[in-house]
Amino acid sequence: MIARYISLLLPIKLYATKLGFAPKTNLIMTWGGLRGGISIALALSLTHDMYRDLFLVITYIVVVFSILIQGLTVGKLIKKYTNS
Repeated sequence: MIARYISLLLPIKLYATKLGFAPKTNLIMTWGGLRGGISIALALSLTHDMYRDLFLVITYIVVVFSILIQGLTVGKLIKKYTNS
């Protein structure tokens, strides 16, 4: 999540005035960046020599966390920082 936050800094700064971003857009986009299908597909493409089972379990944990925790709280985060 730190890498996502940092990677969004420059594009958001460049387009903030042009597109009229809400305050804390970077935080909202970082928290709302849900992961899922691509991560699981990449983990499934590993061979057993590459610790596939371990990576698959870790990937599912991250995806479930992302969907449940981040997905269910992103609306509250948006309301908090956009005063809507």
